[in-house]
Amino acid sequence: MFIPKGKIFAVLGANGVGKTTLIRVILGGLQLHSGSISIFGVPPGSGGSDIPGPGVGYMPQELALLDGLTIEEILVYYGTIYHMKRTEIDDKIKDLSDLLSLPKKTRIISELSGGQQRRVSIAMTMIHSPRLIILDEPTVGVDSLLRHKIWRYLENLCQTNDQTVLITTHYIEEARSAHNVAFMSAGTILKQSAPDLLMAEYQCPTLEEVFLQLCQSYDSKNQTKITPQTENRTQTVDTNDVNLPTNNRLSLAVDLTRVKALLVKYWVLTKRRPMSLASYYFVTALTLLTWNLLFDRDVNRLPVALYNGDECPQNLSRMFVQAIDVNRISFRDYKDRYSAVESVRKGVNHMAVEFRHNFSEAFESRVTDVFGADDQDIEQSLIHLYVDNTKFQ
Repeated sequence: MFIPKGKIFAVLGANGVGKTTLIRVILGGLQLHSGSISIFGVPPGSGGSDIPGPGVGYMPQELALLDGLTIEEILVYYGTIYHMKRTEIDDKIKDLSDLLSLPKKTRIISELSGGQQRRVSIAMTMIHSPRLIILDEPTVGVDSLLRHKIWRYLENLCQTNDQTVLITTHYIEEARSAHNVAFMSAGTILKQSAPDLLMAEYQCPTLEEVFLQLCQSYDSKNQTKITPQTENRTQTVDTNDVNLPTNNRLSLAVDLTRVKALLVKYWVLTKRRPMSLASYYFVTALTLLTWNLLFDRDVNRLPVALYNGDECPQNLSRMFVQAIDVNRISFRDYKDRYSAVESVRKGVNHMAVEFRHNFSEAFESRVTDVFGADDQDIEQSLIHLYVDNTKFQ
């Protein structure tokens, strides 16, 4: 498939035949399993391409608008993203408002009807005058008079600015205004040519009848895969103009203009919805306060059972116990391990601590001979804890 530069190219077909998938491939959102694609002479997403990026304006089939902004604010936001001057943005907004019959620019997006939102989406796509415009089902929900005005405007863009327009639609007859059309079915390009040539070749008065003949012919031949010729030609939106302006090249550096645009956008959204901001900070403050009350309280004289079976003269275990702040932990001595652990089970103490009978010597041996300590020394040098976990069951 070859899309000539500076022309309107329409991809026609029923819903679900692969038109949107083709667009995602062109925009670099999907990788091809076979074949290749080039846009203005280079693959999309490569170092020499500004697509995806400022070189393309894309209107998706599903609307994706910031419904908290006004028409003017959302168009200014996208114009700023693409480094347009404010005077340029204002002029473009005026032109697009006249063309698309947009409501007052102070209207908030969420207050608009579905058709009005679609017109705003078209304006967002064209605000920065990209050299490639991709419109996925742009005229759904748009009246016939406005549809005619949009097609005339696109033709004018191609003639005066040498912009390339790719449109997908299932309204086949409206594509007669396109310079070239391609019929698609089941992911396959059935035929590509100028509308008048196609109607003359198949001796049909309408493009819809041409499409019907192509589909019947395709089904009768029982084609199960794309022929080599078609597969090789579904790859280019081509021109010899490979060199890009320096200001259109993608950069990994922080773009301060876009950062500013984002900050302004979030400030406007926050100012327009103060309750959401208040709720955000209120929930955060409430969470911190609850956490502090439940988990950040000081522990005072926590009852802990102690069984110290250490019989060594140096009694390192006793030194360990004495080093603990008695205002935090209150040790209660028990004569054996069983009674200490049993007090924990009965809820008398929160935890039991046990020092084995050879703790001091085993600990010293383990420290002085790190690699030579045996398993028994390691076991004897451990401080054994028995914790009450009944609240976590």
